Amino acid sequence: MQVVIPMTGLGSRFSRAGYTAIKPLIPIDGKPMIEYVVQLFPGETNFLFICNNDHLKQTALRAELERIMPTGKIVGVDYSKKGPVWAVLSAQEYIQNHEPIIVNYCDFFALWDYLAFKQMIETTACAGAIPCYIGFHPHLLGSNLYASCKTDTAKNLL
Repeated sequence: MQVVIPMTGLGSRFSRAGYTAIKPLIPIDGKPMIEYVVQLFPGETNFLFICNNDHLKQTALRAELERIMPTGKIVGVDYSKKGPVWAVLSAQEYIQNHEPIIVNYCDFFALWDYLAFKQMIETTACAGAIPCYIGFHPHLLGSNLYASCKTDTAKNLL
């Protein structure tokens, strides 16, 4: 399983709210946010971190990612407003098509049974997955744009 985590945005909502650390490095209960994301995938060691080049140059992001997941591949891309799908496509040469892929945002956390999810991916032989919530979520009430996934009635990504 390859876990792909795009984190190329500016995190402007957080900086406007007064946070000085970039989004993946915002401390939560003593650990950076990205560490909780990596822990969503117990036993996995094949991570692709797609990062904003400026963040790699100007912050401790690279050092933190190397500490959290020493076997991970860190790829830098220039900032674009095109979003996480664009970021993943920008790093497609590092995506290993011979195994299933999970794309997970750098600020998405859940309480879940990852091993059951992984087994479902293997059983259905799907090429990839994007863990996300479905149905109502409070952030949908506001006018801010948040990344989301559109699915059909069978929960297939459209």
